[in-house]
Amino acid sequence: QVHLGQHAAGLEELGMRAALAQPLFDLVGAQRGHRFDPAKLLVDPYATRIDRPFRWDPRLAEYGYDTADLVPRGIVGGAQPVAAEAPDRAPAFIYELAVKSFTMCHPAVPQRIRGTLAALCEPAILDHIRGLGVSHVELMPVAAWMDERHLPPLGLANAWGYNPVNFVALDPRLAPGGAADLARLCANYAQAGIGIILDIVLNHTAESDEFGATISLRGLDNAVYYRHATDDPGRLINDTGCGHTLALDRAPVVRMAMDALRHWRRLGVAGFRFDLGTVMGRSDAGYSQDAPLFAAIGQDPDLSQAILIAEPWDIGPGGYRLGYGGGFYDRTLASLQPKPFTVGLGYDFSYLPDLVPESHDVPLDAILADTGVMWPVSG
Repeated sequence: QVHLGQHAAGLEELGMRAALAQPLFDLVGAQRGHRFDPAKLLVDPYATRIDRPFRWDPRLAEYGYDTADLVPRGIVGGAQPVAAEAPDRAPAFIYELAVKSFTMCHPAVPQRIRGTLAALCEPAILDHIRGLGVSHVELMPVAAWMDERHLPPLGLANAWGYNPVNFVALDPRLAPGGAADLARLCANYAQAGIGIILDIVLNHTAESDEFGATISLRGLDNAVYYRHATDDPGRLINDTGCGHTLALDRAPVVRMAMDALRHWRRLGVAGFRFDLGTVMGRSDAGYSQDAPLFAAIGQDPDLSQAILIAEPWDIGPGGYRLGYGGGFYDRTLASLQPKPFTVGLGYDFSYLPDLVPESHDVPLDAILADTGVMWPVSG
């Protein structure tokens, strides 16, 4: 351990003056991308269940502070539940929802299970979704997550879950029963002919930037699991806007990602929507459609047949890779010009017939996209 000395000016610029009074980390190791801290309790990245939610605490990022009382424990259980096979149908109407907010105030859902996966299995909820003509429900992230460190001081919390700590453990706030809760949901919806798609974050973790927490991968092997600048091994690459980027071109990280996807599939999930999907194709050489993770998914006999949806951008160089939708977005956005008030939102939807398959024979209430716009459609 060494005092920061000549590095003090840079830390002062980041508002870290208070940290200068004590050594922060092994500077030589940090310059090589290592961030091991023997005082930190680490969560097993393969833990499929944890005993409580993650809570941000500044001590998680303080070098040398024992965090045994702050970090959730993994629960060792029996065999994983075997779920019903996902419905074999192509997506026609994907309904995206946030598990907690969708049922939190629903009067037909027992209060004790509101805001959970179990609540989505209640007859009133399932009947409503089935009545819309939904082919698949896309769940916003359900893996265990932690608030970003700037939120608690503001009295805020991460409500959507795009800040995972672990890629295979369900957040106990949404699934107190663990994997069995998701398996049951997938089975119930499969009986109704509806598939479950998971919105999954395989681009960063809640460990954030160099001033973030050490709770899992950072403590195990920061230099391997996260990408660093080729000319400065101590500097994290931030193609995600979240402080760092998973190194998904490296064998241990590809294996971890593949194991996570297979785990969810075994519980009955029909497919995935990949947050910041272009990160999955990145390496030090840039973006490639032939990236290791893409190749691994393509050769897998099960995952290659799953529903795979990519958010086609990140903030890295050349990060906008929209190509899967043809002219869909161009025509949609060009047509979304304010018109006399009709259909509820005041837009002309006459362009939609060539976007919606003719074979669609059920009422379509809304088409949702990552642009943040909702397009109602009548009949």
